[in-house]
Order: sequence, then C-alpha cells, then structure tokens
Amino acid sequence: MAFAQENSYIQPRYTYISDYGLSLNVANDNAHIYADLTGKTGTTESYIKCNLEKLTGSYWMQIQSFSNTGDITVVLSADYPVGRGTYRVMGTFRCNNETQTAYSGNWTY
Repeated sequence: MAFAQENSYIQPRYTYISDYGLSLNVANDNAHIYADLTGKTGTTESYIKCNLEKLTGSYWMQIQSFSNTGDITVVLSADYPVGRGTYRVMGTFRCNNETQTAYSGNWTY
C-alpha cells in the first residue's frame, strides 16, 4: 500500500477570492482529490476545476477532469482509479472574474 498527500491552503490578496485549498491522496489504486474555494463579500459565483495528470515520459498528460460550481463557497471531492505512476492535480479556482491556478505536489504511487 502507498499513500501520498499534498495540502496547500493559500490566502491570496484578491477582491473576490478569499482562500482556496487543494489536496491529492493516492492509495489502494485510487486518487482522491479535494479542493475548496471561499469567496469574499460580493462574490456571486465560485468555480473549481481540477485536472488529474499523470507523468508520461517527460510531459504531464491529463487523465481526468472534475469541476463544481457554487455561490460564495464551493467544494470539490472526487475519486478516480489509478495504477502505478507519478500524479499531480492542477486546480483552477475562480470567483466572479478572478482566477488563480495551483498545483498539488507530485506523488509517485
């Protein structure tokens, strides 16, 4: 059994984005993605998109995409079956017209 986890919580200085988090756990042939986003007062739409990527040779290949939309806060929780390899998640976080991109760490399973 292998276990990998990366947690990153960021508080950028934006008008609408308050904070966001992104984590990746890989264990028992399963990748678990968790992301959350909180907007500040005045936020009318929050959106998260997470791309699960696998390292193939020298480049990252997207293998699955997940997204969710909410009003001021939004949570995305998803599972995807995986085999041996190195994985990461690219997260896109948007509140109204402000967008931030973040990556999890690279995890080998």
